[in-house]
Amino acid sequence: MRARYWQKGEVLDYKNETEEVIPENTAVLIGSRLGVTGTLIAPGEIGSLHITGVFELEKTAEKIEIGQTVYYDVDADKITVTAGSNVQVGFAAASFEEEETKVLVKIG
Repeated sequence: MRARYWQKGEVLDYKNETEEVIPENTAVLIGSRLGVTGTLIAPGEIGSLHITGVFELEKTAEKIEIGQTVYYDVDADKITVTAGSNVQVGFAAASFEEEETKVLVKIG
């Protein structure tokens, strides 16, 4: 099979298939991957979706250590260290205490 270089792959074109506007800096699941919108994406339109990098995201009330694998809990719409049926999205880029509400996540 032959291949031709297409793009760097840090940001993908993403079509908003919903009937709602997706604001910029919104976490979006694409299959088993997490991306973050770089622009506002209107329904039916194409916008940018960052699929690599470090992003600040909301987390559940639990301690998270730097380097720890983290997951996206779709029901809570937050990052957790609990695997279960949650989607693995990357690892913690710093340590955070239980009472903190945000976590830095390296996705990609």
